[in-house]
Amino acid sequence: MSRYARRMAHLSARIFGEYTREKTYTATRIINEFKSMPKYKDPEIINYYPKHPEASLLLVRLREHGLFRDYHADFKEEFAAQRAARGKGQKKPDLTTKE
Repeated sequence: MSRYARRMAHLSARIFGEYTREKTYTATRIINEFKSMPKYKDPEIINYYPKHPEASLLLVRLREHGLFRDYHADFKEEFAAQRAARGKGQKKPDLTTKE
């Protein structure tokens, strides 16, 4: 590349707002990093986790209709029923007395 062609490429880069110096690997990586969308605005990063509340509500509804088996909830219900059968249910607060 002649000196004239190099100077014209440099001038063209300055006019169009491009990087004017020779690009090394590190410089190219940094330029691409600044060209890309910020991570706090990137929808792939913002919406990374699945929608847990909606999914758990869906599973509760499916369990109510008998279409899903939640063994942990079954265990908790059975344990509460056994405690109630033994007379060890939760105590209800006494609302008749005022302090």
